[in-house]
Amino acid sequence: MEIIGGMVVILGDDPGAHSSQNEQDNRFYAKFAMIPMLEPSDSQESKDFIRLGMEISEEFDTPVLFRMVTRISHSKGVVETAEPVE
Repeated sequence: MEIIGGMVVILGDDPGAHSSQNEQDNRFYAKFAMIPMLEPSDSQESKDFIRLGMEISEEFDTPVLFRMVTRISHSKGVVETAEPVE
């Protein structure tokens, strides 16, 4: 069976243990698995990197890790939308 499409795995890290009892750093999973990882620094990049992750995944036929940290997950900001992709 052939699967057509991309796969982005979203990871929720908590550096500094701001919202949980343990500090989490999943960057080593990407290195260990030898797959790309994207790490946004603001709300706009969070939106843009999901699309980029899907494009990378589909082009290279590999999963992409998407690392969200507590500070970015709990932030908010204005983002520019783009046209949907078919």
